[in-house]
Amino acid sequence: MSDSVPEVTANVYLRLTEHNFHEGINAWQKGDYLKCKNQMAECHFPMHEARRYGHGRCDILQEIDVLENDVHMHMCIAESSKSRQTGDELLERATRYYETVDINMVWEIIDWYKQAILLARELDMEQEAIAMQRIGRVYAKVLKFKPQAKEYYKRAIQLAVSMAPRIFTACDWYVECSEMLKKYQEETIVHEQEQQDKEREKIKEELKVELEEIKTNHEKKTNIDFLLYVYKTYPPKNTSLQMEKDAEDNMKKAFQKAILHYHPDKSEPEKNGMKWKVLTEEITKFLTKRYECFKFNVN
Repeated sequence: MSDSVPEVTANVYLRLTEHNFHEGINAWQKGDYLKCKNQMAECHFPMHEARRYGHGRCDILQEIDVLENDVHMHMCIAESSKSRQTGDELLERATRYYETVDINMVWEIIDWYKQAILLARELDMEQEAIAMQRIGRVYAKVLKFKPQAKEYYKRAIQLAVSMAPRIFTACDWYVECSEMLKKYQEETIVHEQEQQDKEREKIKEELKVELEEIKTNHEKKTNIDFLLYVYKTYPPKNTSLQMEKDAEDNMKKAFQKAILHYHPDKSEPEKNGMKWKVLTEEITKFLTKRYECFKFNVN
């Protein structure tokens, strides 16, 4: 039995909707987000008409439901991509054609990227991640706000990881996120080391008398007397750690154990303070010098 006129009409409108939809997809793949958005908008009328004429056909209505969801999703993705593209164009203009950065334009750019994030959320995680990377770029390279830049780069990477098994390591946006986060991590390590060095120098100045005394005892005392001096003057914080009882008979072993007892890696500065760490560094330095003499049979 042939289809009725309403059913034929519904199918015609359905095919027209599919045509507009696929034209929109092709436009999006070519980067023409505005055309994609317009093509998705062109789907609304034929979808409405297909539903009106095909209300008695479950198969037609099911196809329309699927198409309606796809059209809505790609409309949002197209709008998201267009918002990001607008932000990119404004950023290019702001950084290339103006000697000084217009701060109002910068915040407008960020707003475009935030809009891109909202439009893509729960629909296209890759587009959402790219928009986050763009905000990270603005904070990093225009505003020079490192904490905010780091946060957005990190969120973009987290989204990429959540899309496994998809891999983005060859994508420009992912590469930028990874490189900038690595750069920030290295800068943090250098900064922390510089701060530790400054603190150590300050403490060394405060311990100047004690450190000089340790050095003098190292230079003047015999091996056994130096060990006795160290354990008596600066006993290990862990009271169970004692000088070897047969130290005088086995000096090599005694110094080996002493190095373990006073090693700065076990100084626990959070618990015992940085002064103790600096003292153990100095003590270990001289203990090691003496141990090397035993180790290599140097008299």
